[in-house]
Amino acid sequence: MKIKQFIISLIIAIISSLGIFFFLDLFFPIGIYADFMIISLSFFVLYNILVYMLGSITSKNKSKLFMHLVIYNVFFKMVLSFLIVYLYVLKSEPTDKFFIIPFILVYLIFTIFETYFLDKQAKYTS
Repeated sequence: MKIKQFIISLIIAIISSLGIFFFLDLFFPIGIYADFMIISLSFFVLYNILVYMLGSITSKNKSKLFMHLVIYNVFFKMVLSFLIVYLYVLKSEPTDKFFIIPFILVYLIFTIFETYFLDKQAKYTS
């Protein structure tokens, strides 16, 4: 995947996350967790930029580095995701369980986005 296509797709993922957040705020009291939405969005944007750059490097290599990247990516994203939620709960002490909705929203959208661009990059590894 070329960098231009990645950036356009990244912008679409960001706008989708924000749009769905504001839409869901009409039905659930999640507006008070806009700070967690921004934290989650910032993390996944930076994380996906890093994974894209590493994927670009490893997909051009004839070894199995790209496959290792994909496997380690799943593990690190899961650990870091739990850590972000845990630290937010410790710091902010949310009063209800709705705080998790913004995080899950961003997690799902960026997981779809990440799968999309890694699939495109995997086609270069044959």
